[in-house]
Amino acid sequence: MRLKTDRLEGLNPIGCQIEKGVYYYVQDDYCDDENNNPGCLYDGGDCCGDLEDIQLFFCVECECIHQDFL
Repeated sequence: MRLKTDRLEGLNPIGCQIEKGVYYYVQDDYCDDENNNPGCLYDGGDCCGDLEDIQLFFCVECECIHQDFL
């Protein structure tokens, strides 16, 4: 399991909602396509990392877009 970090310090719930995301699903250990955008801080890195650590139940693309979360 990934350790929680302070990477969400800059998360703006309104910015996430503007991007059609759900801010309370950010960094919940599940990759959510709708949160994998800059407004939701790329789902807090939930779509990045070791494949065995990524929960893919709630995504279709399941793509690690932001390299800072590798």
